[in-house]
Amino acid sequence: MSSETWRFVDGKYGSLSIDPEGFFDDGRLFALRDWLQGDIGYSFRSLSRFRDDWSRVRRGEVEGTAGNVTEQTLVGDEVLFESLYDRWDDVRIPLAEIDEILEKYAAYLQEKAKRQGAVDGAS
Repeated sequence: MSSETWRFVDGKYGSLSIDPEGFFDDGRLFALRDWLQGDIGYSFRSLSRFRDDWSRVRRGEVEGTAGNVTEQTLVGDEVLFESLYDRWDDVRIPLAEIDEILEKYAAYLQEKAKRQGAVDGAS
């Protein structure tokens, strides 16, 4: 995955979308949305907490971590995403992509915060 190829953007009705659309197949997209929106949310604090938890997984202290919607388990050099509500089939994402996804999501949150600040400041 190239960091110059895609980015997170606001979708319809406040949902998370990927630009360009179609970068991920539907199963991976649903898994990513559930993980990022449902488990991490739109909070820098939650993102930091997840990164701390994931560091423990990488060090071998725990097998995985779970949120409100998904469970993530390290399996070799991949991360297995499981839906806690059977909304989609299990998805595997290479471990190398996880850091990039989190960096892109952090950038999205920063852009979103700036936009909201500009809107809030204009009132």
